[in-house]
Amino acid sequence: MSIGLKVYPPESHKIYRGLVMNAGWFPIDVAYTPMDHIAKLFYNRNHSECGDALGRYSAEVSLTGIYKAFVMIANPQYLMRRGTTMMSTYYKPCNIEIQESGAKRVVLHITSFPIISKVFEYRVAGWCKRALEISGGKNVNYRITKSLMSGAPETEIVFSWS
Repeated sequence: MSIGLKVYPPESHKIYRGLVMNAGWFPIDVAYTPMDHIAKLFYNRNHSECGDALGRYSAEVSLTGIYKAFVMIANPQYLMRRGTTMMSTYYKPCNIEIQESGAKRVVLHITSFPIISKVFEYRVAGWCKRALEISGGKNVNYRITKSLMSGAPETEIVFSWS
């Protein structure tokens, strides 16, 4: 899609044109302008709905392709641990970790992000929700109970499922 691509910073433009390796990492700030633009164009500036949809789509693409067999045998808690490790690898510098893990509950903390946005918090939550669904979780829900955006020392996302 070319609509609005020219408004992206040069580094964002390279990423969305596919000029970086999939296995590479990039500073998260280059993704903010495109995510905000998508929220404006397609979600009536609803950053939480946009972030959730982007995260769910990202999980769908990454976890139903080559990793599908792995995901089908992994339990939700293990998948969440691996997912947070993967996110910390892709988005530098950041710290995303599982704070608490139970039978049908996971509490995730984002404690270090040089730049954070509401759309990105919901993108992480949407990715994890879809990952939990793909790994067999039913009725997956999440709540963002603390937010770096609101001045809290971390963003806390609480997931539960049946």
